[in-house]
Amino acid sequence: MGAYVSLETTEMNNVIYYAIRLIISGAAPGALSRQQEKNELFLSANGALAGMDKMAHLESEELAEQFMGAYMSRLLKRYGDMRFPRFRRQ
Repeated sequence: MGAYVSLETTEMNNVIYYAIRLIISGAAPGALSRQQEKNELFLSANGALAGMDKMAHLESEELAEQFMGAYMSRLLKRYGDMRFPRFRRQ
């Protein structure tokens, strides 16, 4: 099983936030399978995978990249090979 990491933007109340989306090749852990089906797996503020309602809202691209880097070893251990992160504006 591997995963793809994407740094994405979202806008709320005219403020742009950055979020980290994971796309896992294979089945997501039980409770997250619904979010995976909807393509809504994000890194939460405590480093767990969560849906859109609990995703970390980061205020800059630099902060999002640092946050992702801090959790990358944990994600690699849990999900195996990860494709290189990229930025994608939605």
